[in-house]
Amino acid sequence: MQDHSSKYYLELPASFTAKYKNKKLIEILSDPIAWGMEDEAFSEKGRDKIIKANTILFDFIETLGDTDFYLEPIEGLLFELVPPDVNRQGIGFSVDTKRKCLELDLYMHPCDYSEDPSRDIPMGYILGAVHSFKNDTKEVLRLIKKFFPGRQKSAVIPFSKDCIVTLNGNFMDHYPAVEKKCLKATADADLQASVNCRQFLHFVKHEGYSDKS
Repeated sequence: MQDHSSKYYLELPASFTAKYKNKKLIEILSDPIAWGMEDEAFSEKGRDKIIKANTILFDFIETLGDTDFYLEPIEGLLFELVPPDVNRQGIGFSVDTKRKCLELDLYMHPCDYSEDPSRDIPMGYILGAVHSFKNDTKEVLRLIKKFFPGRQKSAVIPFSKDCIVTLNGNFMDHYPAVEKKCLKATADADLQASVNCRQFLHFVKHEGYSDKS
C-alpha cells in the first residue's frame, strides 16, 4: 500500500500510472530506492528515459497478475525482475536491448552465499545474459512461477533456459558439492550450457581469494 504522505514517496508520471495497473510494480517504483544511483533517476526527464528503456519488461509485468516479484536497478538504465525474497537469487529477467525482447539472466550477490572468513567476495552483484525470448513470454512466465517462489537461502542458477540448478545455503563455501551437482545437471545439456556451467564453477572456486591461480 503506497503511503502518499511519506516524504520518500515518488510521484510517478501520469502516463505511467495510466498505462500500468500492476499494484506491485507501482509500489516498487514509488520508492526512490528502487531506482538506484543512476544520475538519470534524480530527474523527471531521466526517470522518463529509464521507464522507456524498460517498457518491454514493464509490459510483461503487467501480465503477471498477483505473482510476486521485485525489481533491482542494474547497469544501463535497466531493471532486473527477480524473486521477491532476498534469500532467493540467481535467476532474473531484463530487457535485451539489442533484440528488443526479454532476457533470462544469471543475477545474484555472491557475498550473500558465503561465510568463509578467508574469502573477500565483493558486495556487488554479478550479471550474465543466458537466453533471449524473442516472442515467448509464456515460457518466461512458466520459469517465474516455477523458480521465483521460495524463502529459504538458495540460488537458482540458469545455465540455459532448459538447464537450471538450485543451490542451497552458503554454497560458495562448498565447491566440491557445487561442482558435482552442476556437472551432473549439464551432462546432457547443449554446449552453451556446459560453457556457462564451467565459467560459473570457476567463479565459485576462485572468487574472493587473493590467490586465484
